[in-house]
Amino acid sequence: MKILLVDLYNIANYFYLLTKFLRKKGVEADMLLASNMELADHPSWHDSSVKDSSDYPSWIKKMEFPLHPFENPLKSLKKELAIIKFLRNYDLVVCAGLAPICIQWANVPFIFISLGSDLDQLPFYGWTGNPKDVLDLTNKKKIKYFLIKHLMRRGVKRAKIVVLTPYQIGTAERLGLKRLRFLPHVLDTELFGPMEDEQKKEERERLKKELNCDLIFFQATRQVWTDERKKESFTDCKGNDKLFRGFAKFLKVTNKRVKLIVIEKGWDVEESKRLIDELGITNYVVWKKPMEKRKLVWYYNMADIVFDQFEIGVLALSAIEPMACGVPVFSYVTSAPDGFFYPDMPPIINIRTEDEIFNHLCELAKDEEKRDRIGKNSLEWIRKYCSWEKAIEKYLELYKEVLSQR
Repeated sequence: MKILLVDLYNIANYFYLLTKFLRKKGVEADMLLASNMELADHPSWHDSSVKDSSDYPSWIKKMEFPLHPFENPLKSLKKELAIIKFLRNYDLVVCAGLAPICIQWANVPFIFISLGSDLDQLPFYGWTGNPKDVLDLTNKKKIKYFLIKHLMRRGVKRAKIVVLTPYQIGTAERLGLKRLRFLPHVLDTELFGPMEDEQKKEERERLKKELNCDLIFFQATRQVWTDERKKESFTDCKGNDKLFRGFAKFLKVTNKRVKLIVIEKGWDVEESKRLIDELGITNYVVWKKPMEKRKLVWYYNMADIVFDQFEIGVLALSAIEPMACGVPVFSYVTSAPDGFFYPDMPPIINIRTEDEIFNHLCELAKDEEKRDRIGKNSLEWIRKYCSWEKAIEKYLELYKEVLSQR
């Protein structure tokens, strides 16, 4: 079984990790990246041994993808044909993002794993990203997005299986997709996990002294929340404003010294800073630059509570990761049909509104025992369902099923 995984942008290093873990299981698996595209996440953010592209393991392959077919159609066609030829060296292709546009022509069975907007937006609008970037489009770009939209629709429909999350079932029905599956998150539990008790206690005390606080709250989720992000055509809204408003209410009633640490990334960082200033909580919010995963694990371990997103209703990696560190997580997850989600709902604080955030902060801020209990339950849940050794078996089962139908 020879498998190729294709995510041109390497979103969240997810396909990098899938490939790495498949190889640990003895599978002949490679990963394909676009040599002419900027990666969303570099492998070095997860593996410190991979400092730049010269350090890539031999199983990472790179090829040029056709980015501007209108400017040089012949050159783009040559790139497309080279990719198709390369894909035919594999028994199965697993892909995400824009990859189905090329893969559908290769006559190789493929599985599409949605990472979010690649299913929510690309087959309907032909673009993903910041809505402000598509307000005034040239005719050339309108044609480009029109073609992407139709090629993505065609490509996704030709996948042997589409892997998605419960909130996307309605989207799949709109596209007429029938062969749907849910797969668990595959988490590097060798990296994400709780610190030793004594070390954690010492380092938390040091950080609390540095921040002059009693409680540490943390959010690593991108800042994406303004009104234009909440339109039906955009499903990447995180609802960060709800956190800031709920946190501001909490500060008015608590006698605890609290700091909220937030990662400075996302299209709405400046809007978040303005809102924080308007709410009068600037002195209680600490901004940190985006960081590699090992540093992120450290901050998860330092936190009393971690916040994810409060808008779409999806269990994201930014909730799974802190759960693996034994920390209580506030997030919003929608209910799912039987058999299309984990057997047990994750033990998160499942809430959506700023009032719910406020109320649960008031409860948990004064109850360390309950925070510890939720954190321990979260860790047990992750070990049961998302540890890479267990979760990767579900992926292997699906790959074998698809190949058995050839």
